[in-house]
Amino acid sequence: MAWIGASVAHAQVSGSVSLVSDYRFRGVSLSDGDAAAQAAVAYDDDSGLYLGLFASTVRLAIDRQTGFQTVGQAGYAMRGPGELAWDIGVLYSGFSNPSDLGYADYYFGVASTEWSARLSYAPRYFGQPYSALYAELNVTPRSEHALFPLLHVGWLSAHPPPYEGSRSRWDGRIGLGYSYESLTLQLSWVTASSTDGDPDSPRNSAWVLRLTAWL
Repeated sequence: MAWIGASVAHAQVSGSVSLVSDYRFRGVSLSDGDAAAQAAVAYDDDSGLYLGLFASTVRLAIDRQTGFQTVGQAGYAMRGPGELAWDIGVLYSGFSNPSDLGYADYYFGVASTEWSARLSYAPRYFGQPYSALYAELNVTPRSEHALFPLLHVGWLSAHPPPYEGSRSRWDGRIGLGYSYESLTLQLSWVTASSTDGDPDSPRNSAWVLRLTAWL
């Protein structure tokens, strides 16, 4: 969802379909380390309003069964001084299996042509009885070539600490992307600090391959 609302654009509808070798969200696998299929559509109005819808297959470790995640998003973006754009919005993430993990996430962000930063707050993170504050920085330096670098750093703080889990953790992502016409291929190393002591939980680091077709 990072590309939705990243900048102020003229009124337009855009979309994508993707295949990813491991669906990692904030460093944690939502596909139990396996591949996932994803799709997204976005509407950007020249007034600054934007809407987005994202869907993905998921397989959460708590039941090992394949289900679906859908994310609806609405926000408002505006131009700031220089090359900066500011945005504020909310998204709601729901799950088909299990269905009690849905949660709302409120965010505020700033972006330029080469980087973006966002602060998010979820009162009941993944439907659990604790809130989560998440700060992230994404860097994609401008390149005149089809090959471009990728960098992400994030930090999450939960309050109160989740049961048998840590109060805070970090995650990171570094990789390369390649674009050709309407296709983008990305290979990145995703890692995160341990969230608990469960030896059966998905590994904390993995190589992730993503193929996206822009519609």
